[in-house]
Amino acid sequence: MKKRLLSLLLVLAMVFSLMPAALAADTVDVSALPEYTADADTSAGAAYKISTEEGLRAFAAAVKADDGKGTYNLSGVSFYLANDIALTGTWTPVGNAALYLGDFFAGTFDGCGHTISGLNVQGRGLFAAINQAAIRNLNVSGTVNSTVSYVGGIVGKVQDGTIENCSFSGSVTGGGYTGGIAGGLSSNNVTISGCVNAADVTGTTAGGILGYWKNT
Repeated sequence: MKKRLLSLLLVLAMVFSLMPAALAADTVDVSALPEYTADADTSAGAAYKISTEEGLRAFAAAVKADDGKGTYNLSGVSFYLANDIALTGTWTPVGNAALYLGDFFAGTFDGCGHTISGLNVQGRGLFAAINQAAIRNLNVSGTVNSTVSYVGGIVGKVQDGTIENCSFSGSVTGGGYTGGIAGGLSSNNVTISGCVNAADVTGTTAGGILGYWKNT
């Protein structure tokens, strides 16, 4: 009995000794990051914090179309919300004008558990579309209302990427594939996990979390 107890204690000691290193690897000191602005140089890849509505709108506008070349998809760049942000007026989705996969947002957006409230968009969602991107730890509330397909509270169209630990509340209305978190997926390389929808969802093909998946 004593040997079994000693073995258990040794195992627990090993587990707890490993925990700080694992947690440290995922910890980012957001306060120490530079504030994102419209003239920030993201060409080499970097990490930025977003603290204001102005900064959030500048980030959304930075993802632009370039005939699929991906010049402005922000691949390799990470953005962290430093606090809750209340939006005023209408919202233009992140990457709203991007039509080709290579131009969809391809970076990382971490809400750090904060909330973006007051979303009012006549488009696909907070993000229009993502490809090889990660969106996590984000809460969003507001209204998404569009007549197009691929409409979601967080993301309209997901080609490739991860959405985890996100929530949406309010209402989402679309003209086709419509979901509380994502409107639709276009590949198998997508993970949606730990997400919660508390919004009313209306669409031709609609779901609380996901409206449509191309492959099934």
